[in-house]
Amino acid sequence: MRTRFAVSAATLTVLALASAVTPLVGQKKGAATAVGGDIISQMSASDVTSLLREMGYDPQGLEGRDNAWTIELSGRRAVVMLSSSGQNLALWSYVTGSKVTLEKINEWNKTKRFSRAYLDSDGDPNVEWDIDLEGGVSLGAVREGIRTFGLVIDAFKDFF
Repeated sequence: MRTRFAVSAATLTVLALASAVTPLVGQKKGAATAVGGDIISQMSASDVTSLLREMGYDPQGLEGRDNAWTIELSGRRAVVMLSSSGQNLALWSYVTGSKVTLEKINEWNKTKRFSRAYLDSDGDPNVEWDIDLEGGVSLGAVREGIRTFGLVIDAFKDFF
């Protein structure tokens, strides 16, 4: 059974643009591409769901998307989306009911590394995180990136 997760049209547009990245010439789509040992430069949708399950999450498909799932991360729903090239994972979450100024969002972006924050069309603060696989990363680094985003969500909730 799939869980429905309401996502604003503006957020889906941002996520769709992030997934539109095309693979480099000569690179193939498909299963995780091993560069050496447990180093990967690409993942498939089944690779992502398997990894999330292995990490103890229960990925739920995002309605209408074959490459996006919701998971419970730090007490919040987070979206995990695989780019069409399979070379990037985008993670996203937001805080509702917390009206925040652009100055506060800018403060987050000036003082935090690796994540980015913005206000959606409803004025809710959103936070995103990317895990780039291009060039090769270890599966451990991908796992740690997902875990670290949980810490980012905690800090984001506390910040606002």
